[in-house]
Amino acid sequence: MDPSKLYWICRTAGEVEGPFAGDQVRGMWDRGEIAATTQLCEDGSDAWSNALELRNTPAESVSNGLYRVLALLLGTIGANNFYAGETGRGAAKLLLFVPGVALLLAGGGAAGVGIVLLSSAAIWTLAEVVIGYEPLTESTERDSVDPKESQASPLVVLILLVLIFISAVTIAASLTR
Repeated sequence: MDPSKLYWICRTAGEVEGPFAGDQVRGMWDRGEIAATTQLCEDGSDAWSNALELRNTPAESVSNGLYRVLALLLGTIGANNFYAGETGRGAAKLLLFVPGVALLLAGGGAAGVGIVLLSSAAIWTLAEVVIGYEPLTESTERDSVDPKESQASPLVVLILLVLIFISAVTIAASLTR
């Protein structure tokens, strides 16, 4: 997205808003106000494109190795997601981590809930370490996913199931103390 250009936005059928500067549109994207499939048109053009097509953060600019290292070291607070421009995912992990730590430190019955939140963030992060960075593309949109193409690797599924089992056992053990 060129910050010096103006863009028109069509959020719903026929409702056109704008024009907005490229930086404003980028901010809307980062805040989740526009989706990947939101239609955008550069001012002076008749061609409408999905916001995803105009987003100026190509997958090549995200190092898969650095993404995985950040996930391994600071993934439960979403550092790898913020690095890759996935602010929504990073914020979601923070929403799991911060209350999880607070509840764990509170002790008592609340500690069990804290363990569940922290385990969720850890499992999510481990999956990202195993899978690596996979940018949002047209094929990952819910409307266009072909079930045959979207099946997870059996190894990833097995790892996630084992982690969920270990977390459940840990939580059960901590609640019975």
